[in-house]
Amino acid sequence: MALNELTVFLFTLGIKEGVKCAPVSYRPGDCCNQAVDGISLGLDPVYASLVKYVKMYTYDGKDIRVQTQYDDASGLYISLPTVTYISDLPDNAFLTFEIGFDINDWADTTKMPCKKSAYEPSLPTCDYFLHGFQTEPGNPSLMLPPDDRTPGCCPEGVVSFCSERIKGTCNPRLSDSPYRLRYLNSTQLLRTTMVAFQVFTKPVSHPIGPKEGLPDCSNMMLGSWKLYLSDAAADKFVQMSYNGITVETSKGRDAAGWYIESDIPGSRSGTGNWVLTLDERFDDVDVCGYNVGQFSVCNFVFNSKFGTCCTMGDAIMSMIERTVIKYGH
Repeated sequence: MALNELTVFLFTLGIKEGVKCAPVSYRPGDCCNQAVDGISLGLDPVYASLVKYVKMYTYDGKDIRVQTQYDDASGLYISLPTVTYISDLPDNAFLTFEIGFDINDWADTTKMPCKKSAYEPSLPTCDYFLHGFQTEPGNPSLMLPPDDRTPGCCPEGVVSFCSERIKGTCNPRLSDSPYRLRYLNSTQLLRTTMVAFQVFTKPVSHPIGPKEGLPDCSNMMLGSWKLYLSDAAADKFVQMSYNGITVETSKGRDAAGWYIESDIPGSRSGTGNWVLTLDERFDDVDVCGYNVGQFSVCNFVFNSKFGTCCTMGDAIMSMIERTVIKYGH
């Protein structure tokens, strides 16, 4: 997903119940209930070193400070600060990994820059390895340190992305549009909240859509835009102003939730300050109520005047405060 000047991907690691696993008989333990201390993602070596950051979150929201390495063989290697056992994860819980690129280094939100998969070479996928250790059969909380008779575990798998091509009549890629949305601030007055955003532009250097048969949005004219709000904020929405002038808006709901939509007035460009008025006191994290990894964000869509562009993105409202766990702590 596109977050301000970042392209962010989220992955989860969990336990899939009911999967058959045949332990290798010559080993003293087995990898069916292995302990994990690292993960490799098969990124293209050209892009592995361009990863801006990697974060990991526990199932209960703690921030685990991981370490990363890059090489041609494994791509991106993520080292966990402590060994994770299957007993560390409750039923239906998972670990979340957040990987961010500068949007100028990788702008495609539909897939990561991975090497061709050894298992699904014709699809948008990324191979991975789980690094770790065998555990004692029947006791998945007891790790068997590797030695000459007890090799470590490194099962392989494939992460699949939704689609290599975006199908539709309009181009939704934010990186193909010159328009961006930035959250400015929130002001609370008695029982009212004013939430300010800024629409601004930046040049488009390498549009992706035209290479896939989608419209070229690099010179699009902004016709309207919509901002998705939390149910509570949408219920308390009063009005929206553009550069100090109240504008007409409509409120609607679709599969993504409640939104406020406004046409760009007259012959104006749409750039400048947009301010929402809510008839209640709201903290910034509650205006849109949507979290992505370490960020609280607001989803938005910019529509071009002629309907060929419907570029989507997320404006960062604030950073989510989490308990931090570091190496050696």
